Amino acid sequence: MALSREEQQRKYEERNRLAREYTPPSVLPTFKPPAGMVFKWVATHVLGQQIPENVARNVKDGWRIYEVNLKDPSVDPEMKLLADHKGHIVIGGSTLFMAPVEKIARRDAYFEVQAQGQEESVKAQFMRNSDARMPLFSESKSDTTRGSNKFGSGS
Repeated sequence: MALSREEQQRKYEERNRLAREYTPPSVLPTFKPPAGMVFKWVATHVLGQQIPENVARNVKDGWRIYEVNLKDPSVDPEMKLLADHKGHIVIGGSTLFMAPVEKIARRDAYFEVQAQGQEESVKAQFMRNSDARMPLFSESKSDTTRGSNKFGSGS
């Protein structure tokens, strides 16, 4: 069944709109993680030097190096091409790590509470420094009138 002229025009406009939307370029590829998992690129080398403290910090946070099963036919072929002999995917000093979604959600919730506490603390400290002689926020409003009859009619 052929599409009507309006439907064709609508599809063409939608395709053009999507083509105009900006998406930032990414040097590192994005892969679909296994069910219940999340992927993240972690810097493991900078200028050829290892940075084990960054890897250790991420491992303590629950991230694990993702190991590709090179013999599994369901694995993305691009992953197999990028994997080394151990099955690790390393590109330009960044290694692909994965973690359970639930653990990362709990971690994000923890840091959200921490950030809110810090924000409230900063606001309280800032407002405590307010003085009536020189308020930080002046909510007063002044009015200016021109040509009012306060001083007589002028006749």
